Amino acid sequence: MRANRPIGWGANEAETCQMPATTLSRRALTAMAAIALMATALVVSLSPAVAASPSSSADAKFVAALNEERARAGLDPLVVVSSMAEVSTAWSHKMANSGNLNHNPDLWKGAPSGSYYVGENIGYHYSVDAMVDAFMDSKPHAANVLNPKFKAIGVGSVKDSQGRIWTTHRFAATTKSLSPAGAPTCFGEKATIEAVPGKTTYGTPGRDVIVGTSGKDVIYGGGGNDLICGRAGTDIIKAGAGNDRVKGHKGADRIYGGAGHDYLSGGAGDDLVKGGKGADTIVGNGGKNILFGGAGKDSIRF
Repeated sequence: MRANRPIGWGANEAETCQMPATTLSRRALTAMAAIALMATALVVSLSPAVAASPSSSADAKFVAALNEERARAGLDPLVVVSSMAEVSTAWSHKMANSGNLNHNPDLWKGAPSGSYYVGENIGYHYSVDAMVDAFMDSKPHAANVLNPKFKAIGVGSVKDSQGRIWTTHRFAATTKSLSPAGAPTCFGEKATIEAVPGKTTYGTPGRDVIVGTSGKDVIYGGGGNDLICGRAGTDIIKAGAGNDRVKGHKGADRIYGGAGHDYLSGGAGDDLVKGGKGADTIVGNGGKNILFGGAGKDSIRF
């Protein structure tokens, strides 16, 4: 369960998370400037934070966490669009270097072709988890994350000289289908390991993004905080030593938690999902599922 965290305009930035949210359609461009101006007027002025550097690790954590929230709501994951991520990173640099939190006046920049609706969440804090909690506890920001129209996301985060993470999340709804070039995705991230039909797939000691085949897969997570997604077949998936996120698909899957605090989600089939040693989150997600807690303090959602 997420802890409630304060969101406000206080001067103590270490304890508050400031994140104006804007969503607009093509017909609302004039309203966008007023919203951004209002947000700027409310933000407490900060001393400029120089020497901001990109944080790709924070970007990956944000994408995985936001797609986990969407999975809980029964929504498809957002696909990372590089052009949107580049614009987000540049804007986060600008905010961090100026010490001012405000919206990009051009929310359409970098959006994929066919886009007809866009949105943006911005914020800064020392912790990715704290910002995700605050986003989801704020109706305007959660509305962007859980908007079923949105298909695309671009996240760009930088860390300033004081250790604060400044982040920009741009969302887009598009009439075009989005399939990232190259590898398939899992929780919105491109696969680093793709299963091979008929062979058991193992994760590495590091962080992996593992995607199954359309057949019957056997997948074991490795030592890192892995993302593991089954596909159409009847899969057996076991989380590894890290805090893994595991998701089944259309088959009657068997999903087992590992040693870490895992997120384990069945798919559309009749799945068996069982927690491991850690404090796991276990989700049914459709079908006639059998859900078991493990050795830790687990949360089970049918």
